[in-house]
Amino acid sequence: NYSMSFDGVDDYISLSPIDLSYSNQMTIMAWVNANDLTSEEDNTIIRQDWGEPNFMIAFDNNMNNANPPVFGFNVENTSGTNVSLEYPISLQDFEGIWSHVCGVYDGSEMRIYIDGQFVYSAPHSGNIRSGGSNPNYLAIGSHPYPGYLNETFDGLINDISIWDIALDSIQIQDYMNCSPIGDESGLVGYWDFEDDSDITTAIDVTGNGNDGIINGATYDTDVSPQSCQLTNVNGCDSTAILNLTI
Repeated sequence: NYSMSFDGVDDYISLSPIDLSYSNQMTIMAWVNANDLTSEEDNTIIRQDWGEPNFMIAFDNNMNNANPPVFGFNVENTSGTNVSLEYPISLQDFEGIWSHVCGVYDGSEMRIYIDGQFVYSAPHSGNIRSGGSNPNYLAIGSHPYPGYLNETFDGLINDISIWDIALDSIQIQDYMNCSPIGDESGLVGYWDFEDDSDITTAIDVTGNGNDGIINGATYDTDVSPQSCQLTNVNGCDSTAILNLTI
């Protein structure tokens, strides 16, 4: 019923940092519908940062250089090596339309998926770093450093999730079309923005307690397109059986 709207100025959701240092795998994915990807050079969807990003997905329009705009996925390992995987895009393809974006790291390779389709990869290895030499912060819709209202996202974000496993292409497409329930294996944090009873809190549906504090962002009824099949209470595909007596 709802997505979360960010104004590209000072809206964001602050979260407590998530420690994935025990894992050499992760998946981050979200639905996004941008209004404007050109005013800010970097447009953060979600970012955990201590001065360098532990992990993030974002748009970068490269307005201050001659490089093409990109969708980026960053992962820093526990050795301090930070790999930024950047897939060239046309910004207009992501403005005014819902798109599904996803970054996957499996311990040997990073991959980007757009609308459920694999588009780009690069090698990387090691467990995922948590924190660094400075305090660590995590936010949706903006650079997470307190008071640093830059690299903000202007538009709608929906169904954003963090996993400590590497989802495969079939799983990505399944969850793109039909949202997780919240109790899936490997799901660490999931914000579907469906509970608008408290306009100050973004509920983590997993029950892991990663609730966020909403700063300015608002609930919106413009939502991402999805096509769930008939499901049972466990989210599994079900078959409707009709017995007729003639």
